[in-house]
Parts: sequence; structure tokens; C-alpha cells
Amino acid sequence: MTAVPARTTIGETLLVAVCALQPGRTAQLLPAPLRPAGDLAFVYLVWATVEGAGATVRARSFVEGNIALPCVGPEGEGTWFLRAYFPRADLVRNAVLSGWTGIEAEVAVGRVPAGVQRLCWPPAHPLGGWVAREGRREIEMSLLPGEAVALESTPLRRFNRVYGVREVAGVRDVTLEHHLDDVMHAVHTGRAELRVSGDAAAALGPHRVVAGYLIEFGIVYAGSRRVGGADG
Repeated sequence: MTAVPARTTIGETLLVAVCALQPGRTAQLLPAPLRPAGDLAFVYLVWATVEGAGATVRARSFVEGNIALPCVGPEGEGTWFLRAYFPRADLVRNAVLSGWTGIEAEVAVGRVPAGVQRLCWPPAHPLGGWVAREGRREIEMSLLPGEAVALESTPLRRFNRVYGVREVAGVRDVTLEHHLDDVMHAVHTGRAELRVSGDAAAALGPHRVVAGYLIEFGIVYAGSRRVGGADG
């Protein structure tokens, strides 16, 4: 869910903690013209691999962390990244250009080697990771996967429609990530534990974890397209 070259195939695994916020909090946090779709926040830890010939899996992999708010934009329900954490400055710049709040941070997410996934996936033990800034962990999450569910039965049913709100040369516009294809491989419920501090805690305000999910999916990413202005 990071900015990459157009028409790129990406496979991603998300650890997700769904948080209930105080009534009215999402409306305070969303930029116009996006409107809230419930007072929730989705905290993601992500590892992903980009398809590409001639490069190692390590070279084609990336990690990120996000705090996403469900919203309604010019083309219906989606999400917007209140915080988008990346381990490199160039990815942070791409996040800002995408209309999100990009922050450089250390991101660590536990992975399972592909060679043993079929033997132990989904795991019977917790997965987890963290986001740290200047050596201080602001987000720590663990997730114990549970039963398989349909994405449409979860609050994350439109998580892969990601809006951006940005201002370029004094003109504010709304963008939407454009995917040529989306393939949901598996969605599992999970028991999530989340600890936040610092800027992340201040951004969310009082909250409580109400659900957790493990999501595996693939997209064919084709950049972002403009879908409206600040007035909708």
C-alpha cells in the first residue's frame, strides 16, 4: 500500500487491529471533503513483495505501518491514512505526494518463510511487530489468527480503496489508488493486542481494540487518479 511504479503486482500480508474511537473523533481527523464512515481506526502492520524479474525477494520486499480511517469520498466508501510509516525517506515523500501523513520510522514485522508456509500457515502462534520513532516504539501489535471469514463480513470490506487528499500548487484535490485487479487470498479473524504511545496515541485519542484480522491479498497497482476537489 505504498507508492510504487505503475502497473506493479504486489502481494501483501496485513496484521490489523480495529479500534473504536470516541464519538465524533473520526470527523475531527479526516480532511475535507472526506466524511467519516464510523468512529473506527484500522492499525496495520504490513509486509509485502513486489513482482519483478532479476531481483531477490529481499530486494523486492518492503514493510510499512498505517493508521487508516474508514471514510466516504467522491467514489464511495474507502479509507484514508492518518499516519503512514515507512523506513525510508523516499517512501515518506511518496506518501506525502499521495495525500497521506507520511512519517519516517523503523518498522518491524514478523514473517514466515515461504518455504514453510504451507506447513504452518495460518500459524497457531501470535504474529506481531512494531513501529518506532527515534528509538521509541509508538505502535506494538500482536495478533493470534483465528477462523477464516469473508472480507465483506468485516469492517475492512473497503480497506483497499485508499483515498488521498493533497494540495499541489495551491490546488487541493482528492485521489484514489487505482488497482487493475484485487485478489483476496485469505482473511482470518484474530485476537489482537495493541499498545500505542507518543504521537500515535495522541492522534487516535481514547480508543479500545474491538477486533483483529490477518489479511492476505494481491493487487495490480496502477497509480492514483484524481476523483474530486476539496469541495467534493
